[in-house]
Amino acid sequence: MKLTERRRGGQALVMVTLALFAMMGIIGLAVDLGWSFYVKKSAQAAVDSAAIAAAQRALDRVGQAGIIACGPNAQCTAAGSPYTCPEGAIPINNNLDSGCIYAQRNGFSTGGRDNSQRVTLDANIPENRLPPTVLGTVSVEYWVTARAVEAIPQLFSSLLGHNLGTSAARATAAIVESVVIGSLILLNREGDWAGIRPGGGPIYGVNLQGQASAGGSFPIRALGGILMASQCHGDCTDGTYAGDLGGGTMVSAPFTYIRGLGDVSLSNNASWIADPQSGWPESDYFLDPMRGKGQPPPPVGLPPQPVLGGVIDGTTTPAVLSPGNYYATALRDGNEYATGDPIKIQGQVTFKADSDGFGDWVFFGGVSIATSGKGATNVTFDPGRYIFAGVRPTKTGTANPLFDASASGDITLQSSGSGSDYAGSMFIFTDPNYRGGPGPTELDTTRLTIPPLVQPIAGQLKQGSSGFHSGNSPQLRINLNGLNENSSLLPEELEPFSSVLIWQDQRNSSVAYDYSGNIACGNETASCPNEDMEADGVVDGSPNFFFRASPRTVLNGTIYQPRGAWTTMVGGGDYSGPLKIITGALDIQAESAVTLLPTQNNLRRKIVALIE
Repeated sequence: MKLTERRRGGQALVMVTLALFAMMGIIGLAVDLGWSFYVKKSAQAAVDSAAIAAAQRALDRVGQAGIIACGPNAQCTAAGSPYTCPEGAIPINNNLDSGCIYAQRNGFSTGGRDNSQRVTLDANIPENRLPPTVLGTVSVEYWVTARAVEAIPQLFSSLLGHNLGTSAARATAAIVESVVIGSLILLNREGDWAGIRPGGGPIYGVNLQGQASAGGSFPIRALGGILMASQCHGDCTDGTYAGDLGGGTMVSAPFTYIRGLGDVSLSNNASWIADPQSGWPESDYFLDPMRGKGQPPPPVGLPPQPVLGGVIDGTTTPAVLSPGNYYATALRDGNEYATGDPIKIQGQVTFKADSDGFGDWVFFGGVSIATSGKGATNVTFDPGRYIFAGVRPTKTGTANPLFDASASGDITLQSSGSGSDYAGSMFIFTDPNYRGGPGPTELDTTRLTIPPLVQPIAGQLKQGSSGFHSGNSPQLRINLNGLNENSSLLPEELEPFSSVLIWQDQRNSSVAYDYSGNIACGNETASCPNEDMEADGVVDGSPNFFFRASPRTVLNGTIYQPRGAWTTMVGGGDYSGPLKIITGALDIQAESAVTLLPTQNNLRRKIVALIE
C-alpha cells in the first residue's frame, strides 16, 4: 500500500471521529430541546388544570349568588408570596389545595421527580390586585395563577458547562360572568311532564309544540336562537318528538341546538328555518341557567296592608300603594279577618316605591286586574319585587290565577319609567311557603313573612297558574321591564337575577329542585320527579304560565320557569318584544306571530375560564 493511501485512511478516521462528536452533540441538543418541550407541554397541562380547579372550587363554595371575597372560600395571596403546594399527600384545606391536587395528577408537584419540581399558586380578587395579565375587557371576580417549574438535566449543554435547564409554565383562570345564549331555552327531558293534551292525557318529553287551525299559520321567531334538551325522536310517550309542530307553524331562529338524538316532527306545511341541529352533546346549553342561584330572596319587615272588602279602587281618587303585605279582609262580629280571596284592582293605581327607589309588595290570595264599569284601569308599577303568594283552589281542585289581567275592559299595565338607572321589576309567583336565597339547606334560606291575620288561612293558599289574558284586544296594553343589572338602585341580593321579569317558584314543578336551585337528585341530567307537589301547594295546572300575546304587549326581560313547568302562549296578534323565555316546554296555540328580540339586559352566569 502506498504511503499516500495510508495517510488518506488516517484522515478519514479523524474526520469520522470529529463528525461523531458533532452528531452526538446534535443528538444531545435534540434530546435536550425535545425533552424540554415535552416537559413544558406537560407543565402547561398541569397549571391549566390547577388554575381552573382552584378557581372552580372557590366558585362552588361561594355559589352563583354569593359575593366573592378573600377568606375561607376563596384564598388570597400577597404580592410576591405565592402559595407553595405541599409535598406528598395534599389535604384539602382550601381551594388552592384543590389546584395542587390537579397539578399532581398531571405529573407536577412540589418536590416531585427527585426534587426537581415546584408548583405555586397566586390568587386574589381584582379589588386588591389584578392578575398578571388581563386580556381585553374581561371582568374578573377572582383569579388564580398557577406556575410549575422543573429542573432538567442537560446532555449537549452540559458540554458547555450547563448541567441543568429549566422548563416552566404559567396559567391564569378566573371567575367571570358569561352571557346566557338563546332566546328560547327549553329544559324538559325525555321523562319530564310537559302538560296535558287538549284531548286529555299527559305529555312527556316535548319541548316545543304548536298546531295552527285549518288554513291558519303562525311564525315563531327567536332571534337569539333556540336550545332544546329533550332527546325524544318519535320514541317517547305516544311517539312524541322534542319538537312537534303542525299546520302552518313556522319556526325561525339563527340556530336550534337539540341535545343528543332529539328531533322535530313537522306536518301539514309546518317549517323550521334554519334546520335544527341534533346530536349536540350534554353541556351547559341544556341545563337550567338559574341552577345554583337558589331563588330570589323574599323581603323582610314589611308592614301589613289589609284591604277591607278586597277591592283597591282608584276610579274616583287615584290610589297609591306603598310597600307592604296585602291581603283581602272582611268583618265578622266586628272583627277583621283575612278571606284569602283575590284582591281586585281597578281605576288609576300606582305602586309607589320607597325613597330609595325600590319597593316590595306581597299579595296573599292573588290579584285580579279589571275595569269597574266607571272607566279605564291604569296600573303603574314602580321598580320593585312583587310576590304573589298563593290562591284558594276552586271546589274542583284546580287553581285560580295568582295574577290575572283580563281583556274585558280598557286596561294598561306599565312600568313607571326607563333609563340606565331604572332598576326594573320582578314578579314572583309562589305561595306562603316561599323560601329564597342561595343556601344549600332550608336553614340557609329566608322564609316569606306571613302577617298574623293571614296565618290561620295560609295553609289553604296554593300555588296557582298565572299570566296575562290579552288576546288580540287593543283594550289591554302591557309594557313591563325586568330587573336592570346596570342600575345602582337594584338591591345587591337581586343582582344574580338581573333581566328576570317573571319568576315561577321552583317548587311549582313536576321536577324536584333543592334549596340551591339545582336538581334535587344531585344529577342535573336526571329526571327527578317532584314527589311532594301536593305537599308543596301545587295543584293541577299550576306549573303552567299562560301568555296571550297582543300587539300592545311588550315584556322586556326574562320569563323564568323551572324544568318541569311549561308556558302556554295563545295567539291573536303580532307580538314582538325583547324577551327571553326559559321554561320546560312551550305550547303555542291558535294563530299568532311571536318575535323574541334580544333583551336589553343580559342574563348572566358565573363561570371559570382561562384568561391567560
